[in-house]
Amino acid sequence: MARITPDDLEKLLKQDDGLATHDWRASMLEGSGEAKSHEGARLLSQYDQAVVEGDANAVQKLLEQGADANAVIFGEPVLNKALRYRREEVAEQLLKAGADANRTYEGRPLLMETLGSPRLLRMMLDAGAKIDVVTRWGGPLAAAAQLRADESVGLLLKMGAKVDAACILNRPPRDEVHGCTALFAAAMMGDAKIVQMLLKAGANPTARNVKGETALDWARLFKSKKHEKVAAMLQAAGAEAGVTVDVVVPQDLNFTKRCRRPEYQEALELLKKLTGKKPQPLSFENAETEARGGHGVLMGREEGKALVLRGRARFVDLGCMLFFSRDLLKKNGDCVALLPTVDPYEVLAAVETNGANSGVYTEDVVKWFRALEKEQPFEPHGIGMDFVEGKLTKPPEDATKLAQRMVKFCPDLIDKDENITVKHLAEELTTTGRIWFWWD
Repeated sequence: MARITPDDLEKLLKQDDGLATHDWRASMLEGSGEAKSHEGARLLSQYDQAVVEGDANAVQKLLEQGADANAVIFGEPVLNKALRYRREEVAEQLLKAGADANRTYEGRPLLMETLGSPRLLRMMLDAGAKIDVVTRWGGPLAAAAQLRADESVGLLLKMGAKVDAACILNRPPRDEVHGCTALFAAAMMGDAKIVQMLLKAGANPTARNVKGETALDWARLFKSKKHEKVAAMLQAAGAEAGVTVDVVVPQDLNFTKRCRRPEYQEALELLKKLTGKKPQPLSFENAETEARGGHGVLMGREEGKALVLRGRARFVDLGCMLFFSRDLLKKNGDCVALLPTVDPYEVLAAVETNGANSGVYTEDVVKWFRALEKEQPFEPHGIGMDFVEGKLTKPPEDATKLAQRMVKFCPDLIDKDENITVKHLAEELTTTGRIWFWWD
């Protein structure tokens, strides 16, 4: 088929608007070496836009005139873009024009982009995509199970996907575990429908991964009715517990039921009395644990710290934790927060305290304080997304050693401009017992 010329493309697209944008994008394509001329690069940009926006008419005209169905624009195959943006008609056009259904993008088979759309998945399989294609993370079946895409799971099983194909799965606490199967993924997601589909297709309920864990162990990672149902289904199918998984970060962080307890309501009235303000619901931005519940009031940091230090014990007696924080209310700012728990690790998990920019995640923070508590009890007074502050409940046996340990965990504690050193931290630990962490 004759290749389309720049002049022909210009006429076909009939696109008089947005040319400045295409000129800018064209310069990027020229710089990356994807186009040999500015004119050709600008037309590639227009082709890319037609695919991304799902402009089937423009794409069809371009393909009829010789546009490459396997074109790579801005480093990504156009077919992958059509799949990623769910442009079903455009994807079908590209496949009919010869787009390679078994191509990969960044080491990932394009088929993996279709698992959320049974129509696209069927389209790719009909075009010759390999059903048991192996990636670092395993095949499509386990990925579809983890997405809770039951229609895609059913289609893959019908088309002959290996039900017990080994794969790597990621489970709390951020562990990559080898030797899992799609059943592990479905169990972790608490998806009874997919678990039933996999068992019916012959999935082995007694299979163990390299850590000795079973799908039943993964179903018990989370405390919910749907996970309890899945666990019961697996046990009925012959599954047994293997190795109990320490997820580190508490998972059951829906505090709404605990907020209805009389003790919490009494604590809420106490907070109102002490602050003279009506407590507002907390607003957590925590997608992993889906924390919800609790109340708080906006209050200056120093005033909030003083309130917590003065009144913490009264709230503990009511089974609640009062702590100062930041940006936990609908209106951002320093605040004092109240939760119906005295478990500091639940609070750390709910707030999602982390130093991600330093490679420190919530589970790392929880692990560190768990270890500290075993030898050096402490009381947390302030917990935020990027900070923790509290006080040791007894003098440290070796303040210098503890200070060194703190700096190793949180290098931001050392500030050369202000001459804050390990020695200064050790002195503060000895004189005040104050511990604090802050991650940039």
